[in-house]
Amino acid sequence: MTGLIFTATALAMLGTGLFAGFLFAFSNVVMPSLARQDAPAAIRTMQTINVVVENVLFGFLLAGTTLLAIALGGFAIVNFTAPAAPLLLAGSAAYLLLGIGATAIVNVPMNRRLARVDPIGHQAAEAWDGFVGRWVVWNHVRTVGSALASLAFGLALVQL
Repeated sequence: MTGLIFTATALAMLGTGLFAGFLFAFSNVVMPSLARQDAPAAIRTMQTINVVVENVLFGFLLAGTTLLAIALGGFAIVNFTAPAAPLLLAGSAAYLLLGIGATAIVNVPMNRRLARVDPIGHQAAEAWDGFVGRWVVWNHVRTVGSALASLAFGLALVQL
């Protein structure tokens, strides 16, 4: 069982780290670049990104890491006296609540609303202005949650 938990934790660390890096790049490169564009160009680009990101590899990363976090969190609850259990639980909670939770509750619904905006419509600038700032704030939340999860899983590996 220890080998399985070690492997699952290593994969969870990798998955949450990859997701944190992806989100970090968005916060620090993609969104600031889009914010420098006019609203029609920024909206069209973000709409395209949101279509392209829905691919098998990215879906596997999110789904696989989410399943690992759920399993490791469950293991930690059942085996809370194990030395690594608090870190496994912390990593799972950070990823599921902040990384995936914010994604599902805030960022994805915002992306879906933006998908319905006509980039050359008369309300495009207003829609973009209402989108970009809030989306980036919540992306920071997702980034920090995923990075903290990766750190917690990495620290748990030392105790397994």
